[in-house]
Amino acid sequence: MKREKKLLGCYSENDAISVEGDKLAYKRLIKSLESFNRQVVFNLYIPKVSPSPYEKYLTLIKITYNGHLLLIQRNDSILQISGSKIHIDNLIANIKILIDYDFNSAGNPRLHPHLHIEYLGDDFGFLSSNSLPLILVLRNDL
Repeated sequence: MKREKKLLGCYSENDAISVEGDKLAYKRLIKSLESFNRQVVFNLYIPKVSPSPYEKYLTLIKITYNGHLLLIQRNDSILQISGSKIHIDNLIANIKILIDYDFNSAGNPRLHPHLHIEYLGDDFGFLSSNSLPLILVLRNDL
């Protein structure tokens, strides 16, 4: 039986956004992004349990290629990411670093490795100052 690749997203009205998934789900997202379609729409898994500590689940990730810095926004239940190919490639590189995490070497199996993508000034140069903060979480229990 083929294993389902689950990627889910949660948000709160205060603009807290989290995307969680296992390695296979993130690899599927990367593969979609590397196909370099003008726009990638990625359906998200929605569990039947509360999204606590968040308020609601995201339904889609919509990624659009344009000539600008990476911009992370939310429109209702849709996570919208846009940017130039080079800036989306930078996001892909960060996701690849996250999925290289070795769960077997973890000290505490209840802690999930995660990555914060947020604007902290122009030091990184790929993220728009208008971007919402995003947390990418690697889970092996989805």
